[in-house]
Amino acid sequence: MIFAKKRGGILLAVAAAAAAPLLLASAGTAAAQTNAPTYPLPPGFPSITQVIYDSTSANVTASQGFQCCGTSEFGDAVDFHPGLRHLSQVTVELDDWAVYSNPATIPAGYTAVTAWKGKPTGAWPGGGTNPNGTTYSNPSGFYWPLTLNLYTLTKAQLSGINKPGVYPAAGTKIASVTKTVLIPWQPTPSTSSKCLSYDTEYFSPYLQAWKSPSGCEFGGPADITFDIPGGVQVPNGVVWGVAFDTESWGSNPVGYDGPFDSLNVAVTKSVRIGKDANPDGAFLDSTEAAEYGSCTGVSTGCPVGTFRNDPSGWTGYVPAAKFTASLPLPIP
Repeated sequence: MIFAKKRGGILLAVAAAAAAPLLLASAGTAAAQTNAPTYPLPPGFPSITQVIYDSTSANVTASQGFQCCGTSEFGDAVDFHPGLRHLSQVTVELDDWAVYSNPATIPAGYTAVTAWKGKPTGAWPGGGTNPNGTTYSNPSGFYWPLTLNLYTLTKAQLSGINKPGVYPAAGTKIASVTKTVLIPWQPTPSTSSKCLSYDTEYFSPYLQAWKSPSGCEFGGPADITFDIPGGVQVPNGVVWGVAFDTESWGSNPVGYDGPFDSLNVAVTKSVRIGKDANPDGAFLDSTEAAEYGSCTGVSTGCPVGTFRNDPSGWTGYVPAAKFTASLPLPIP
């Protein structure tokens, strides 16, 4: 079941389907295109790292849906803080609405969102054994492959949109890392009267909100870190995007429903380190014109279905990611 709400003039959509903590330890394999050799640190030598961009936050208030909104890739253009440029890690903040199990008793007048505990997992993308097993039986989360793409930051003329002009654009692909990660479930929905009121206000009659120390919330944030094997030397700014397959969308849609259909990429309110190279905008690949603020009011011909800058409609929201650079050792 898909839910969406309007925030700040852009449709930030969320898919409801379950339960868990804020930060995620990832698992699985990674493959990357890099251009820098790796040199192991001597025993006892401390690593030297620097966060050169950070728009993540402990408080995720909105996110971009994929399955609900015809989306295949989502990200942004960023300018790095002065310092190191040997990129070693990128962390992308996700927002998962998939629920593992529901409360034992559902209040009258409410409908439980889909609980995935014990449901068949379906075929694994690309073949091979599904690390979830034959059913979703891991109370910590579910496994799913994600891809991080990095592109050079350039500029290009955008036409066919409501404000044509020259904007930041994605150029040559610098690196691509695909990784299978454990996505934590959203915490189990709450039946407290406060959270029920929150459900009614936003998503009635579905029981979705969960109770956190700070109040009632929807979705569960998860920080997913992509290691860049060997690192990659980056310029002073890049375009990043995270991509994954869902039931209907992605490079290879899987063709069946699953908790990944309730997985979103988080947006936050501001940049803490570095600069947003694309104020008021974001980069996305969606088949739906309604997902692009730059398509608002354009009757025909607005470009969709390609990873491009959407330079308007995202005021007050920044796609959430953190970039960490390291100091590689000289050749022995």
